[in-house]
Amino acid sequence: MSRPTLRLLLSHPAHFLSLGLGSGLSPLAPGGIVWDEFVAMWLVLWLAPAGLWWQVASFVLFRIFDIVKPWPIRIADTRFKNGFGVMFDDLLAAGYSLLCLSIAVHIL
Repeated sequence: MSRPTLRLLLSHPAHFLSLGLGSGLSPLAPGGIVWDEFVAMWLVLWLAPAGLWWQVASFVLFRIFDIVKPWPIRIADTRFKNGFGVMFDDLLAAGYSLLCLSIAVHIL
């Protein structure tokens, strides 16, 4: 798949949204679709405890689980290749993140 361009971003409102309002054009980690990351991350932030450090922990945990893809995230990522699969693996990463945050809240 080719790298997304500014022309693609501006060619249709759906492209603007799916490329994360332009964040998918980042030279460090470009993505044809990053909207799934936004939705899952917003879910984690919405359900995380209030406070800057909890938000930072939420972001770090989500990124770790999304990159490492432990079981069953890796299975979902390889098995489902349609729109459902694009969203599902990120929702699983969000679930793992929320589980870790919940454990941390009860320990601390």
